[in-house]
Amino acid sequence: MDRSAEITISATPETVWSVLADTDNYSSFDAGIARVIGGPLTPERFAPEINGKGEEVRLRPVRLLFFSMEDGDRGRDFRVTEFSPPRWMVWTERAPFGLVVRERSFLVRGERSGTLFRLSQETTGRLAGFADRREPDLGVAFQRFCSGLRDMAEALEAVKRERGMR
Repeated sequence: MDRSAEITISATPETVWSVLADTDNYSSFDAGIARVIGGPLTPERFAPEINGKGEEVRLRPVRLLFFSMEDGDRGRDFRVTEFSPPRWMVWTERAPFGLVVRERSFLVRGERSGTLFRLSQETTGRLAGFADRREPDLGVAFQRFCSGLRDMAEALEAVKRERGMR
């Protein structure tokens, strides 16, 4: 099942990304997030792994423990498996043997009217249907996150404009 929310933000993609990548501060703009352990997400943390021949093999995943109201005391163990600032990242949560795989993607795209932000989650695997029935409704949580991200990014953008920065 695919779940998503999106919002247009009156800020540059770089400003939106700076708020999005600062996972340590998610709880400051989204009351539904208790804490995130493992951030902030910076390009330096995503050095590619190199094999014995000196070839880049894959992105070294960064681990995030994500605790929200919807999850109760159970935190989610995500790996940041794709990271392309300032436009895209994917967090992956994987059950043993790939029975359930959740991919949460974050898209930041500049447009004429501002910056489009889209948050979505897709669940796959042999037990995806069962897992989705047990999953809380993320629609409200995703929309709350989008609104909080917008408010924080627009406030930061206003401060930058006030100081004459870009």
